[in-house]
Amino acid sequence: MMDEKTFTALAGTYGANLDRWPEACQHEARAFCAARTETANRILQDERTLDALLDQATKPVRADTLLRARILKHATSEARSDFSIAANAQPARTLPWKAVAATFVLTTGLGFGAGQLAAAQPGYSEAETLLALSMNGQYSEADLLDINGSTP
Repeated sequence: MMDEKTFTALAGTYGANLDRWPEACQHEARAFCAARTETANRILQDERTLDALLDQATKPVRADTLLRARILKHATSEARSDFSIAANAQPARTLPWKAVAATFVLTTGLGFGAGQLAAAQPGYSEAETLLALSMNGQYSEADLLDINGSTP
């Protein structure tokens, strides 16, 4: 049979609910409660108080909780600012202008880059490659004929 010291240690470890105790100890713990009801009730009452306090305590914070909160806060503020921009017509008009300007700068840079590539390696195949790039690769030998019908 279980002694008071062992019962107190197990109650401190597993709490007042005997169903949470290891199965090997549950039978002896129930026998101790039946034999020494007053002592068992005193020990288990202390553990019930501790269990109630632990149940009221806040749940542990997961490692990604703060990150999730920041993402959600940013997402809701972005949604609000997008809504306010949509309600105001002036920023909506400047947005396409900026997109056109960015496209122009990008294509100009690509054009100069392709020109530098062709100038660095003069030859028929490089010129043909440059022509294919400028015509999206859809040209034929007939496209290379001049006005008189002769090939260059």
